Amino acid sequence: MKQILIFIFLINVQTIDAALLAPNLSSPSDNNNMKTFQVSLSVKSYSGATDFQFQIDTINSMNSGARKSLMAKNALYTLADSLRKNKSYYWRARAVNGSDTSPWSSVFKFNVLGTMNIMSPANLSSGGIKYFQVSHWGSGSNIKYLFEMDTVATLNSSNYALRVLNTSSLLDSQYFKFGRKIYWRATAVNFFNDTLIWTSVYSYTISNIPGVIAKANLQEPYTFLGWPSSEKSETEIQLDTSINFNSPNLYTKILRVGIIADTVSNLFFGKTYYYRIRAKFMNQNSNWSTLQIFTIKSNLISLQPSNNLTMNSLLASFGWAALNKTKTQIQVFTNSGYTQVLFDSIFPISNFVSNGYYWKDTLTINTTYFWRIRALHQLDTTKWQNMTFKTFDGKVTLTEPANNAVQQNVNVNFKFEKIQGAVTYLIEIDTGKIFPVVPSSYVVKSSTFFNDNQGRLVFNVPLRYATNYVWRVLIISKGDTSTGYNVRTFKTIDKPKLDYPFNTMIGVGTTLDGVMFYQTGGDYVLWELDTISSFNSPALVQTKDTNVEDNFSKGKVMLSSIKDLLFETKYYWRARMLNAADTSDWSFTFNFVTTQQPWITYPATNSTNIGLDTVIKWNVQGSVNEQIYQYQFSKDSTFTGVPIQSIPIGNSAEKRVTCDYSTKYFWRARAFHNKDTSSWTITANFTTKEFPLKNKIVLQSPANLTKNITSSTITLTWQADANAASYDIQIASDTNFLNIVSSGNTSARTINFTGAPKGATFYWRVRARLNTTLVGPWSDAWRFSTVPNTSIDYHLTDECMVYPNPTDKLIHIQLTDDATLVLINSIGQVFMSQISEKGEIIIDSSIYPSGVYTLRIIRAGEELSQQLIIQH
Repeated sequence: MKQILIFIFLINVQTIDAALLAPNLSSPSDNNNMKTFQVSLSVKSYSGATDFQFQIDTINSMNSGARKSLMAKNALYTLADSLRKNKSYYWRARAVNGSDTSPWSSVFKFNVLGTMNIMSPANLSSGGIKYFQVSHWGSGSNIKYLFEMDTVATLNSSNYALRVLNTSSLLDSQYFKFGRKIYWRATAVNFFNDTLIWTSVYSYTISNIPGVIAKANLQEPYTFLGWPSSEKSETEIQLDTSINFNSPNLYTKILRVGIIADTVSNLFFGKTYYYRIRAKFMNQNSNWSTLQIFTIKSNLISLQPSNNLTMNSLLASFGWAALNKTKTQIQVFTNSGYTQVLFDSIFPISNFVSNGYYWKDTLTINTTYFWRIRALHQLDTTKWQNMTFKTFDGKVTLTEPANNAVQQNVNVNFKFEKIQGAVTYLIEIDTGKIFPVVPSSYVVKSSTFFNDNQGRLVFNVPLRYATNYVWRVLIISKGDTSTGYNVRTFKTIDKPKLDYPFNTMIGVGTTLDGVMFYQTGGDYVLWELDTISSFNSPALVQTKDTNVEDNFSKGKVMLSSIKDLLFETKYYWRARMLNAADTSDWSFTFNFVTTQQPWITYPATNSTNIGLDTVIKWNVQGSVNEQIYQYQFSKDSTFTGVPIQSIPIGNSAEKRVTCDYSTKYFWRARAFHNKDTSSWTITANFTTKEFPLKNKIVLQSPANLTKNITSSTITLTWQADANAASYDIQIASDTNFLNIVSSGNTSARTINFTGAPKGATFYWRVRARLNTTLVGPWSDAWRFSTVPNTSIDYHLTDECMVYPNPTDKLIHIQLTDDATLVLINSIGQVFMSQISEKGEIIIDSSIYPSGVYTLRIIRAGEELSQQLIIQH
C-alpha cells in the first residue's frame, strides 16, 4: 500500500511542471525578401526558457550539409554568419531550459536578393557636398563596399577613382570638389566573394555657388541672416555697409557644418547693408553667393497717441512697436518748445513688447501736450520723432435714458460713457426741462456708480412718478472740472400697465392670479378688484403685493391669488405703484368675465361607436385645485332620479364609465366652490359600439338535409366569426332542440359527432361566444340522417308485421288480434298510445320528428317490441 501511495505522489509531482512550448518566430517574417548578407533571427516574447537554439539551412527539411545550429544564451535572437546572394534560407528555433527542450517551431523562409541600390543623392540632382549612400548589406570585415567615380558617364576617363570601404556611405575629401559633376555607382562583396550586381550609374553635381535666403528691406538693428543647408561644408558669412566689403564696419564669420543662420546686432539705423556667403570644404572654397541688400529701419512705428490726436480720455497711454534689441526713450512736455518736461524715461531692452504701452498718467482736461520718442543701442541712436495730442474736452457721452424719453422707471438706470483717467464724476439731476441757476434735486458723486462691463458707468436714484427731469455729467481731474457737457431730459412713468386678465377678457377662472408689467423703482403694488367700476361695492377686494419681478415670467409681476370668484360675473380691476418717495396714478381699469358654462371635451356629443370602457371629459376655466367637479351619467336624457356624482377636489375633470353594447348614454357636468356653482354643460350623448356577435353563424357541412351518412364519426363545420372567442354547438333529435343528444364548446370551427345510430335523423346548430355571458344568436338548424338499418325485420311474429322500416310517411301494422300500440323515442318520451282492433293499422309518421323509436304491441298474454326508424 505504501508503494502505491508513493507512486501516485510521484506522478502528481511530475505533472506540476508544464512542458516547454514551441516558440513563435518573429523576424525575419516568412517569405521575406532581404537586401543584406547578414541576418538577425528572433522569436516572439517567451518566458520560462534560459536559451534558444536556432537552425538555419538552405533546404526546408533542415538536414543538408549547410545546416548551422546556433545557441543564444539568455537571448531571443542570434546573428547568423554571412549569407549568399540570390539564395533562399530556411530557419527554425526551439526553447531550452536546463534539460528540458521544447519542440521545434514551424519553419520560416527568407530570400537574399542580389542587386545593390542607391539611397542618395538622387540621380541628376545637385547641391552641396554630401555623402553618397547605398543600401546597407551588413557590416564588419567580411563585407566590403565598392564605389566607382568618374567625371564621365562611361567611368573610363583619367579621373576614374575606385574606393573600397567597410561602410555603405562615402564622403571623399579629395574627389569631392565644388563645381564638379560626378558619375558613380556601387556594389558590395561578402566573405564568399559574392559580388552584388552594380547599381545604375548616377550623376550628382556639387554646386559652386551656395544659395542664400533674401532679406526684405527695412530690417531691425538686430536681425537674422539665413541660407539653405550647406550639407557637409562650413559656411563663411560677410556683412558690410560697403558693397566691396572693405569698410571698418565689415562683419565676417565662419560657421561650422550644420549651421544655417547667424544673428547680428547693433546695426546702424537707416544704413544699407550688403551680405554674402560661401561654402568651405577641407582646403577649398566655393564661389561667393549672390549679393543680398537690405536697409535698417530709421525710426519707430505704430506710435500712440498718434500725432494731433484729440483723445476721448484723460489717461495718456504711450505705446510703440519697439525695434528688436534696442532701448526706447520717451519725453513729454507741456509746451511746444520742448523745455517744460513732464516725463522723461529710457525703457530698457528687457521691457520690449511689440505694440506695448510703457507709460500712463492722468492729465488735465482739454489740454494740448507735446511728446517725442527715439530708439538707441550701443552703437547708434535714431532722430527724435516729435508729436502732439489733446486730452478730452469734458463733454461726457450720455447713453440712457434717451433724450426726451418717456415712461421711464422711477429708479431709472442713468448710463454714460466712462472717461479714462477721470478722477471722479459729478452728476446733476433736477426737475423740469432745463437746469435752474440753483439745482433743486440731486447731485451724485462717483462713489455710488457701478460699471456695466461695457465701458459705461451706471447709477440710479429714487425719482417721483409722472415728473419731468433734466440731467448732465461733469468730470473732475487734478482740480479741474469740465465746463463743456451734454444735457438730456426724460419723464418718469405715470401709472403701471396691467397684463392679465386682459381687458374685456371672457372666461377667467374663479381663482384669479393677476399679472402686471414690472416697473423698477416701486416697492409695492396696491391693486383692487370689484364687481363695479367705481370700486365701492361690498364685493371690493384690496390687496398689497411686493413689487418683485417673477423668476419665470421675466418683465412681469405676479399678484396675489384671489379665490372663489362668482361664476359668469363681470369684474373690474386696477393697480398703482408705491415707494418711499411717491405713489403713482391708478392704472387704466381692466374688466373681465369669469368662467362661463363648462364645455364637453370627450366624447363629442352625438359620437358613435364608443368603447364600453371609456372616459367622459369636460373642462372649465380656472384652477382644478380650487374647484370640485360634479356630473350625471344615465341612459335617460332627463336624468330623472339620477344622483349627482362628485369628484374629489384637486382631480381632473373626467370620469371613467363602464357601458353596455349598442346603448345610447346621456351626461352633463359642472363645477362648484365654497361660494358659487357653475351652470351645467350641455347634455351630451354618445352611443356605444354594436355587439360584435350580432350575425348568425353560417353552417357549412354536412349540407342541410344530407341523408344516408354511413360514417360513425360525423364532422360538423361552420364559417368562423372574427369576433368570436369560441363556439357553442347543440345536436338534437327534434327540431325544437328539446331533446339534446350532444352539446359542447370549442374555439375551433369544426367538431366531431360520434356514436350516431343507423337510421337516425339529427338537428344541429351553432352560435358564437365572446365570454361567459356574451353570446351571439343561434344559427339556422340543419338536419342530417344516417344510413337506414337494413337488418330490421318487418315481422315481429308470423301473425304480426310492421313495414316499411325505415319509413318517412306511413307505417303499416298487421295485427291478428286486438292490441295496444305505444310509440316511444330514444330517450323514453311517449309519442303515441292507442288501442287498435285486429287487421291493418296505418299510422302517419310525418307528424313525428325524425329519429329512432320503439314500437310496443301489447296484447293478451304477451308484449312485442320493434325498433322503428322515422326519417324525413
